[in-house]
Amino acid sequence: MKLLLMLMFTAMPTVVANAQASSQSYEVPMEISVRDFDQDVSDVWGEVRKMIKASRFESDLDDYNVAIANHDPQQAQEALDKMVRDFPESAKQEPLAIKFHQATIYFWKKDFSGCYKLMDETLRTMEQKYPKGIPADHKYAEQNKRFMSQLYFGRGAAAMHLGKYNIAVADFTKAIAVYKPLGYMYGNKSRALFLLKKYKEAAEAYDMAYLITPEWALNAPDRKVLCATFKESGINPKACQSEEKDKSSNLK
Repeated sequence: MKLLLMLMFTAMPTVVANAQASSQSYEVPMEISVRDFDQDVSDVWGEVRKMIKASRFESDLDDYNVAIANHDPQQAQEALDKMVRDFPESAKQEPLAIKFHQATIYFWKKDFSGCYKLMDETLRTMEQKYPKGIPADHKYAEQNKRFMSQLYFGRGAAAMHLGKYNIAVADFTKAIAVYKPLGYMYGNKSRALFLLKKYKEAAEAYDMAYLITPEWALNAPDRKVLCATFKESGINPKACQSEEKDKSSNLK
């Protein structure tokens, strides 16, 4: 697999609806339009130059990832600007990826309107490009589906902070449907439903988050509020049962 392609698929932290909800990083695939690596290299020295350049790109991308993982939007902005400045071809070849990263920075700046706008623009471009969905035989079908899923989730997270809870639920549902879901996606769908006071559906989504990623559900900062409200409503999801027992079993 070509080096640059591998670098472009470096794991990206997830945009979450609650800043403390998840500290994990997940791979965010991007559209790739570069040629095969071996076609770009005509001699050994050319390959060395390519490796050095790729290494510098990886370093810039790592700086961005670390900043986002630390929820430091200023440092992330500096890293992204440097990456685009050092490698202007990245903005030409991967404009949607750059928009996604910028939208992520806006999210952590709490500029939810800016985040929503960029996520929405990127999604519309993808939807226009693939009006019937991403073809299964597309060279990067899996990667693009992951990217679409992250875009829907990111737009949904911004929508929730803007008080657009119905839009958030719809986007989280799409994020789950487009690509194999992750626990935090159901968790944030649960929060959006909770804010709409649809407690039964919220509890079901919370249970799905628990089923996929138990540690996420057990350590969610708003777990007590969610579970207490569910209990008051006569709902007792598995994710809220025997908290101490669940925690101890996860440590074994």
